[in-house]
Amino acid sequence: ILDKREEWVQIASVCGRVEAVDLRRLLEELGQTSIVCGLVIMGEHVVLRHALPLENLDINEFIDPLTFVADTADQLEELFFGGDGY
Repeated sequence: ILDKREEWVQIASVCGRVEAVDLRRLLEELGQTSIVCGLVIMGEHVVLRHALPLENLDINEFIDPLTFVADTADQLEELFFGGDGY
C-alpha cells in the first residue's frame, strides 16, 4: 500500500552482493542502458526493482517490465558479478 491509498506490486531481481561490486560503475552502466528500474541495496544484496500500481493494471503492463527487470538483472550479473548466480 502506497500512501495508505493504492496497492502496488514490486518486481525485484537480485544482481549480486554489495561487497563484490564497484557501485559507481554499476550505477553508471544502469544509467546508460536502462530507462526503467531502480538499483537499490537490500541487506547485503544489490537489487534491481520496479513498481507498478495494481489498480487498472493490464497484464502487458506487468509482463513487459517483469521481463525487462529480469533480463537487465541477468546482464548486470554477467558484467559485474561474473555470471548468473541468482
